[in-house]
Amino acid sequence: MEKSSEQSEERLVEVHVAEDLFEAEILMHALEREGILGVCKTHEEIAYDGLFVLQRGWGSILVSVQQADRAREIIQEAMEAYGKDVRPEGRAPGPDSAK
Repeated sequence: MEKSSEQSEERLVEVHVAEDLFEAEILMHALEREGILGVCKTHEEIAYDGLFVLQRGWGSILVSVQQADRAREIIQEAMEAYGKDVRPEGRAPGPDSAK
């Protein structure tokens, strides 16, 4: 079964990993203001009591592949406005980042 070109155009890609709900909401709002629709996929798992949040960050922000570059620019600007650095590839800080 072949995928239509319309389906492949709507493929979502991760553009950032938020540290917490507050960061995710700020960034999602910034994207929406610029006309970019995104999805925030949380890494929380009730059964594992936050284990994956420590490893992968609170949640991933996903946007369509066509809007990914612009979304990353908007996220960079928003993070700078709030005095936060954007980590390489949007990843959550690792256990050694506090050093």
